[in-house]
Formats: sequence, structure tokens, C-alpha cells
Amino acid sequence: MSKIIRLTESDLIRIVKRVISEDAATATSTNPWTLLKNPTPSNIAKVIYDAKGYFNDDEKIVVAAIQKIKDKNMWWQVTKELQKLTGGKGIPEYLNTFLQGDDYELKYNDRDIIDEFERIFGFTYTSSTDPKTGKSNKYPFNKVNLERTIGQSFSHGSMSI
Repeated sequence: MSKIIRLTESDLIRIVKRVISEDAATATSTNPWTLLKNPTPSNIAKVIYDAKGYFNDDEKIVVAAIQKIKDKNMWWQVTKELQKLTGGKGIPEYLNTFLQGDDYELKYNDRDIIDEFERIFGFTYTSSTDPKTGKSNKYPFNKVNLERTIGQSFSHGSMSI
């Protein structure tokens, strides 16, 4: 048997306002650009994690997220947060699961991921030659082309590949 519940007009208005505000809060909390307005290590890690899509990846938001990393200390904090989401993969390892060589050259605010790695770790990357094949390192980030990626080299403090 069903019950009849009586609502006043003010009750109904209050309920509708609460539902609308909850929907708005959910929408803004999942928007990656909104998360980057508060660039905590966990927010940055979540944005990088969510940039990988099933069919389309959001490379631009990855560059924007990495631009929010201030220094090496923050890099390691973001890495720890990302490892919680990915089951142990750090930033370079996770980026290699969906970014290809040319993706690392996409610019946001006139800077790309390589520029940001150089800023964070304080040294410049120069293209090299793969010691195994003797071929030019055209796509320095792909694990397919090198045993150690540029991102891993930066994060481990060594440019020797």
C-alpha cells in the first residue's frame, strides 16, 4: 500500500535546488580543467590518469597537468598518487601506455611535455642515436624505440639512455 506524502511549495523548491546543486557539484568535480584550478598532487594525478581514453586520449590536458608540477618534489608526490590509481605505474610509464612520439610535442601555452620535463628536472634533453640500431632517436619517448624512455631518464636523474 502506498503512502501519501504532503509537500509544501517551499519543500519542493528546496528539494529541486538540492538536486540541481548536487548535479553541478558532480559535474565540476569531474571536469579536469576544474581540478587543475586546485593543482594538488592528487588532482594532477587524477587528471593524468583520466586523460587516457578508450578511443580518444586528451593529450592537451596531460601537458596542462604536467605544467602544474612545480618541482621534483611535487613530481614525486604526483607519481605516488598516480601509482595508487594505476597499480604501480609512475608518470613516464603511464604516459607510454597511450602517448606516441609526436604526442609529446603537442603544445599547451606554447610549451610541450619535453619542455616541462626539462623545467622540472633542470637539464636539457638532446636527441640521440639508439645504440642498438644506430638509428636516430626520432621518437624519444616510445619504449618500442628505446629501452629507457626520456621521461624515465628525467625522473631517474640521468640522461644516459
